[in-house]
Amino acid sequence: LIIDCRFEYEYHGGHIPGAINLSNLEQLETWFAECHALARSTAPILILHCEHSQFRAPKMASRLRSLDRVHNLAVYPQLTFPQVYILYGGYRSLY
Repeated sequence: LIIDCRFEYEYHGGHIPGAINLSNLEQLETWFAECHALARSTAPILILHCEHSQFRAPKMASRLRSLDRVHNLAVYPQLTFPQVYILYGGYRSLY
């Protein structure tokens, strides 16, 4: 699953097909709360990116990992999303 961490206007200006747009921490937290139960059965690989993948995507990945750790505290070290990656060079490197 590809998570585009850019602002909505950037996402609407062009994005990787199939990517979802989560441009702030509140959206990320809502998305996590809605999908973590389903994700446990499928264990999707998450790829986050922003324009250059130097600030927004790493910040979102860090927050996602924190949410995941708290949610799975009782079953440490298990995670709902064990494979979280940041796209090297960001969206800019693709287009």
